[in-house]
Parts: sequence; structure tokens; C-alpha cells
Amino acid sequence: MQSKKKSNDISFSDSKLDWHHYIRLFKRKKWLFLGVFIVVSLFSMAVAWKLSPRPVYTTQALLQFQDTRALSEMNTRGKPEFESKIGILMSRNFLGKVVDKLSLVVRFSGVDRYDAVDSVYLHPNYLTGKFELRKQGNKLILYYTSKDRSIENKKVLEVDYPDNNIIEYGKVGIVLKKSYWNKHEKLVYSVNSRDRAIHNLLNSLSFKFKNRARTLLSISISGVDRHLIA
Repeated sequence: MQSKKKSNDISFSDSKLDWHHYIRLFKRKKWLFLGVFIVVSLFSMAVAWKLSPRPVYTTQALLQFQDTRALSEMNTRGKPEFESKIGILMSRNFLGKVVDKLSLVVRFSGVDRYDAVDSVYLHPNYLTGKFELRKQGNKLILYYTSKDRSIENKKVLEVDYPDNNIIEYGKVGIVLKKSYWNKHEKLVYSVNSRDRAIHNLLNSLSFKFKNRARTLLSISISGVDRHLIA
């Protein structure tokens, strides 16, 4: 019995010594532990922010048709008139005009369009693909990637920062906001074909009637660029 008690006392004493050891170690290395904790926390926050999906914005417009009799009539193809009107709104011809008007063949990644540029313009037979514009000192360097042409991160342009804030390559011009570079080191954008841009716009649109008489039509557009959606 005495031997067992002695063994328990030794075990308790060893455990107590271990705790004292860890406490002394923490006191000596507390700034190191604190630094590691801060670095790990910041890294975790950065990863979470990078991987988190961008919010999706939605805008709705409500169309009201006054003449319900006209909507119930058949058009020359034998379809109700309201279906004909919806068909016009969702047609490639109409959406193509929207794409051209807003230069929607150019899409920006990671930033809102109008936070980065004032405007975009294109010439016929423009170059499609992915572009990455990087700031290095007082220079801007443009890299080009195209899977169709088996090109990846090819340096295609290097210029001093332009006085007119315009960067043009491949018959695609962007008018930069000079203030953009105060917080960013690069600008990534993709230039799609007109057909692809129309397809993307069509996929972002939805519509439904708000009443049984089908005189109120709600049209919604959704996307990650709040300025463009608004």
C-alpha cells in the first residue's frame, strides 16, 4: 500500500513539473506564439476571402401592357401577341444591340467594371482571349492568353503609363481609371466573341408574368458586377 501511494505521489509530482515547464516555456516564447497566431489568422482570413464567391446582384424591371385585347390576338405566325413581344426582347438581334451598346464582349475578373475603367471600345475583327495588365513602376505590361491559339501569358505590350489613360491592343481599347492603380497591381479582363457575349447575356436574363391576365411582365438580370446590373 505504501509503495502504491509513493508511486501516485511521484506521478502527481511529475505532472506538476510538466505544467510548470509549459508555463515557463510559454512565458519565454509568448511573443513567438503570438506572432505565429497572428500570421496564421491573417493567412486564414486571406484564403477565406479569396475563395469566397462574389455576391450576385439582381435588377428587375416591370413592363405593363395596356391593351390586353391586342396581347390575346394572334400574330402572322399564329402565336399569341405577348409571346411575340417576349420573343423580340429575348431575340439575339435585340440582345446583340445591347451587347454592342454596352461593349459586353469585354468582361472583367475580380473587380467591378466601372471601378476599373471609364469605357471600352472595339474595332472590327478584334482579338479574343484573356488579358492581364500589370503595373510595374511607371510602366504597364500586358500579357495575353488564348487556348484556341495555344498561347499562355505571352507578353504583348509594354508602355509607360499613358497620359490619356488608354491601353489598346488587338483592336480592343480600354480607358483606365487612374485611381484604380492606387489599390491594385493588375487588371484581368477577357474579350469574348459577340455570339458568346449574347449567350452570356441571355443566360443572365429571366422573365415571368406577375398576374393571370399577363399584362405585367417582370424581367430580371443577374450578375456579379453591381454597376453593370444597375
